[in-house]
Amino acid sequence: MRAKLAGIVLLAAGAALICAGLAEGQEMRVFQKAIFTCMECIGIG
Repeated sequence: MRAKLAGIVLLAAGAALICAGLAEGQEMRVFQKAIFTCMECIGIG
C-alpha cells in the first residue's frame, strides 16, 4: 500500500513539473539540451 502511494505521489509530482515547464515555454530548451547531450555521447558535438 505504501509503495503504491509513493508511486502515485511521484507520478503526480512529475506531471506537475512537466505542466509547469510547458507553461513556461521550456520544451524547446530541454529538447536542445537532449540533442546536445546525444551528440556529445556519440562524439559529434
